Amino acid sequence: MACGGQDGTDGTAGASGAVLAGPIEAPHWSLGAGFEHNWILPADAGLTARIQTSLRTAQYFSNYDFADSRQGTYTVSDAMLVYTAPNDRYEVQAYVHNLENSTYLTYAAETGTAHGYEYSFGAPRTFGARLTVRFKD
Repeated sequence: MACGGQDGTDGTAGASGAVLAGPIEAPHWSLGAGFEHNWILPADAGLTARIQTSLRTAQYFSNYDFADSRQGTYTVSDAMLVYTAPNDRYEVQAYVHNLENSTYLTYAAETGTAHGYEYSFGAPRTFGARLTVRFKD
């Protein structure tokens, strides 16, 4: 049975009479952008810098518009710097993920036994370095 939601949107009424949301885990908008630049250094070495970001508008993790399963709008941005040695013998990379240190849900579900919700969160800000060595003939 089709009906209008209390917020003026159309949806389908569930058994409880609540109005079903759109597809779960589907924000209305998601946007991603990035920029990468490469520099050629002396002796044919290289340096690459990259920054990227993604934005997601609010989304629900259930079939209903329950506040307990709502994730608000958030952004996650990453940055990295890579040095490549001459002849591609090795690379050194430094990176930071989730520059904003955003707290965001990746999963939310109502538990059947505890009358509550289970949540999983995205990774907090992380950073590190990576060394790659190529063994060539």
